[in-house]
Amino acid sequence: MKIIALKVKSGLFEKDFTFNTNINIIYSSKNGCGKTTLVRMLLYALGFNIPNTKNLKFEKLELILSLQHESLGNIKLIREHNIQIELHKDNKIQTFSLPSERLRLHKLIFNTTNEDILNNILGTFYIDQEKGWTLLNRGKVIGSIHFNIEELFRGLGNKDSSKLIQEKNNIINQINQYNQIFKISEYQKLIETEANELMTDFDSALINKLEILRIEYRRLKRDQKKLDQLLTDNKNFKKYIEEMKILVQINDLIFPLTSNNIVGYTDSIESIKSKLLFITNDINRISSQIKELEKSLPYKDDQGQLFITEKWTKSFNASLSKIPINKRAIEEHIRFLKAQQENINRKLKVLTRENNSAIVSFYKIIQEYAQKLQINLGTDIPLNYIFTSNLKELSGALLQKLVFAFKIGYILETEKALGIKLPIIIDSPTAKELDAQNVKLMLDILKNDFPNNQIIIASIYKYDFDDNNTTFIELNNKVLN
Repeated sequence: MKIIALKVKSGLFEKDFTFNTNINIIYSSKNGCGKTTLVRMLLYALGFNIPNTKNLKFEKLELILSLQHESLGNIKLIREHNIQIELHKDNKIQTFSLPSERLRLHKLIFNTTNEDILNNILGTFYIDQEKGWTLLNRGKVIGSIHFNIEELFRGLGNKDSSKLIQEKNNIINQINQYNQIFKISEYQKLIETEANELMTDFDSALINKLEILRIEYRRLKRDQKKLDQLLTDNKNFKKYIEEMKILVQINDLIFPLTSNNIVGYTDSIESIKSKLLFITNDINRISSQIKELEKSLPYKDDQGQLFITEKWTKSFNASLSKIPINKRAIEEHIRFLKAQQENINRKLKVLTRENNSAIVSFYKIIQEYAQKLQINLGTDIPLNYIFTSNLKELSGALLQKLVFAFKIGYILETEKALGIKLPIIIDSPTAKELDAQNVKLMLDILKNDFPNNQIIIASIYKYDFDDNNTTFIELNNKVLN
């Protein structure tokens, strides 16, 4: 799969970025010029839940991503706002709602139906400048997108863990619920002395009615604000048209474009004004009702309002204190559930690692690239080391080189399962503690061992690549400047 082009639209502004099918360097002479933003736009356009960068919200953009795909051919992905994405192929359009149908989209793009692979796919081919160089086998790829080596290898090894995962999730939910009940039992101790102090003269029905009216009042005020903004935007649009002095030609007739000759413009404005009038009337009516109800309250000053709140709290506490909770039984059941959870974790561990050829193949790749990257851990890397959770013993540069070796293994093993080539996207290889020599070792691997993969690197350096196969996308200020 190769990224061919990205078109970015923001209002009347649009900008095109064209990519080489081999090597691409997104370059700027200084930081803060939009390199990371452009990289994240590519991933966002692919349907991933990517966080915004500073001062730019992706959901306000329209992104058109052109792809060259081994199975699908030439396709376009169009993502406008944050709720859906369209796949265009041969004049046919498929629409996917996000985030609910992300997996359905990615099953097409990444050529697999295995959800364990798809849920971890981004962590195989993308290294983020912030978290990526410390993400070895578990953690966050970017934003809320996670990566877990066990999940990935269950997918690569075709190990069906759906029943165990569902059972584990059910147990976790139960543990969370019982923990909340346990907290309630702790709180009951604090309110025992207040249980008999409930005041019966508290008019809860009146307060409930008042709160409903206040909620409706706030909703109407929000709608009023939106319509006010809409009228302002239309006025600005009219002013913009008049200042531009645009001429329109129909056959031999030339006339100026104004709001008066835009079909439906005046009707639209009048419709907005009518809606605004109705909403304003409703606001005034509900405001009057709120004031009348507030007059009916026992107290109208700050002290009176506090008194009512205290009585509501006592009412709640009195009701809560009557619920029978056996604290000791709750503690015992939580221990039982945690033991069940540990048992399922052991079963998942065995399922993941037993007779999994993908793990063995991945291990051999790690050994090979550890040598190429001059990684010295003081001893041969044992097979189980690929699942290690102990990263404290690794220094910055050593960890980053090991992360890169793992990424190479993830890409190669995942491509076997997918039957397509993945792009390799790296944001800021010189981040953290990597020196020029170690960066050169990594780039030499990319040049020599991945000639058929598209490589996209964002950096403040122009690396030594063959100019005939390399496209430099230079950013001088901002992506949308």
